[in-house]
Amino acid sequence: MGHRDRDKKDKKKKRSGGKKGEMEDMMTLVNNQVEQVRTMDSEIDLLKQKMNLVIRELNVLKRVALSEKKDIKDLQVAEEQDKSRFESLIQIVKGLKGEEEEGESV
Repeated sequence: MGHRDRDKKDKKKKRSGGKKGEMEDMMTLVNNQVEQVRTMDSEIDLLKQKMNLVIRELNVLKRVALSEKKDIKDLQVAEEQDKSRFESLIQIVKGLKGEEEEGESV
């Protein structure tokens, strides 16, 4: 019983010669190629998804960097205004001292 089953399986595994065997071989090759294409297509889709995630992360980082740059610029402008006000106050104080000294010497 077991011997006969093995013989039948062996016969099925052996390809019959001629055009039918060639066609079966070609179909096997085509099916293998189709499966490889599907696999590669899936891998490409995954890579696209990863690239899109990286692009989104870069855009977020870009927005953060631009926001920080704007904040720094605002702080620099405020610092320049404070410096200008301070220098104006110094000039006013020097002017007042000069008037006091002129008033004392007269």
